[in-house]
Amino acid sequence: MTTRTSSRRVAAGAATGAILLSLAYGGAAAVADEIAPAVDAAPAATESPAQPAEAPAAEAPAAPAVEQAPDAAPAAASPAETLAEPSEPEQPTEPDEPTDPQEPTDPEEPTEPEDPDVIAPALVVAMPAPAPRGWYTEPVSIELVAGDAESGVASIMWQVDGGPAQTIPGDIGIATIGFGGDHEFAAWAVDVAGNSSEVATRTVMIDMAAPYVQSFSQPQDAVFQLGADVTLEFECSDDLSGVDMCITGELPNGKLDTSTVGDHTVDVIAVDVAGNQTVIPYRYSVTDADTSAPAITATASGTHVNDQWFTGTDAKVTLEVADATEEGVSIHYTIPGMPEVSVDGTSTEFLVPSDGAFDIAYYAEDAAGNRSETQTITVRRDTVVPTIAYAAHYTDGTPVENGAVVPQNAEIEFGHECVDSISGVADCTSEVQNGEFLDTKDLGGHSVLLMSTDAAGNEVSVIFDYTVEEPSEPTDPGNGGEEPTDPVGDGGAPAQPGTGQPAPAVVTPARNTADDDRLASTGVSQVAGIAGLVAALLAGGFGLTALGVARRRRAS
Repeated sequence: MTTRTSSRRVAAGAATGAILLSLAYGGAAAVADEIAPAVDAAPAATESPAQPAEAPAAEAPAAPAVEQAPDAAPAAASPAETLAEPSEPEQPTEPDEPTDPQEPTDPEEPTEPEDPDVIAPALVVAMPAPAPRGWYTEPVSIELVAGDAESGVASIMWQVDGGPAQTIPGDIGIATIGFGGDHEFAAWAVDVAGNSSEVATRTVMIDMAAPYVQSFSQPQDAVFQLGADVTLEFECSDDLSGVDMCITGELPNGKLDTSTVGDHTVDVIAVDVAGNQTVIPYRYSVTDADTSAPAITATASGTHVNDQWFTGTDAKVTLEVADATEEGVSIHYTIPGMPEVSVDGTSTEFLVPSDGAFDIAYYAEDAAGNRSETQTITVRRDTVVPTIAYAAHYTDGTPVENGAVVPQNAEIEFGHECVDSISGVADCTSEVQNGEFLDTKDLGGHSVLLMSTDAAGNEVSVIFDYTVEEPSEPTDPGNGGEEPTDPVGDGGAPAQPGTGQPAPAVVTPARNTADDDRLASTGVSQVAGIAGLVAALLAGGFGLTALGVARRRRAS
């Protein structure tokens, strides 16, 4: 180690050297000049320069000191300097011996390496005792204790249902599960060396919620007549462990006690599998006054094909009050477009007045003025079959009537349309489609069957008949080649061929597969409309189906 020389030592050495030089060459004045700059020099040497020290002259060996100061200039000796006796100089301290920087230090002895910790810690999981059936009814606190004989336990980890892992620092802690359900709990310990214990798992079933009554067969706070026969049924439910018991001891045969007037309560006791229990009260009142409105029902009946429409004139509605013994009851109903009808009594019935769909409103009222809520029954009636309109014509527009005789290979277009103004057309079929040609290749009688069904189920079918014959040869008029005479007579205009337009085919065909009474039900009022439709088909040249005529035309 290198020794550092302090400023005080340097100053002391300089002061000592100055005193020795002064004593030898210059006296006290020179001593004061040399000491003044020194840091630790004392000013005593300049206070009494005229008083020489009382010491023998032989004790001042100044010569050797002067020889050691080569830089000091010798001065002429004065008498005062010879008389001055130098004071005892301070002995300079020897500097510390410097250490050799090349000398090496002894290194520390190396320690033996320790064996690594490869042994996993141990973990103990302490569960509280559950209810007799394995369910807990409050939050579960699980004690976790870990141990490791090598590096020590760093932490304990745990999780619920595979969720985020929770950390407990150290070797002991508590894991708490505070929510209901059937849970899978897992825990493991980790030591300082990073070794993990095996995962310990436990099933934890928690149900902290009590069961409840899901439904009552009677509304809460209901009012019943004195002595009424009322049955009360109920159903309990539990969202986790399940219902173990749902009872009441206050309902003999499931009947409410209506023998006394006033407010009553029946307690339903519900217990779940976990042991949670609750009591749910059912409240009702008994009165001897008539405060209940009569209950009324409505039913519709009559001939029908499906459940949506009636097809006969016997369709009717029956209104009935549930308590047939109640007196002073009146029934009220309203058919759309008609005034309200009131009938005294507990039942009544009436026919549906016509075809159509009707929303019939009804209610009942008793003698005490209690009135039921207005209800509605919808009744639909359709007694009329659909109408089938059809038409046929040559390509030049000349119409062909039902039962007509047509030449062989004639091109005759055919079309049809089905109409139902009440329930609507459900099906409309024909053996010859709109815009197609009638079959005129084979001689003899031909027919086309057309059928239609409406949404109520009414069905109708008609047949279009025609006869195919060979075309007749043109005959000589027999006038010897003379100009034809006026076929009409004097002044008459000759009839132009193709200008006379026969009446369109009527709705009622020459041969009908439906019953006569059903066909008659189409009514005269519809014939005019269908005639107009057929006329439109003829005039328009089957505009609805004309797109496919050119492709279907047969070669002559």
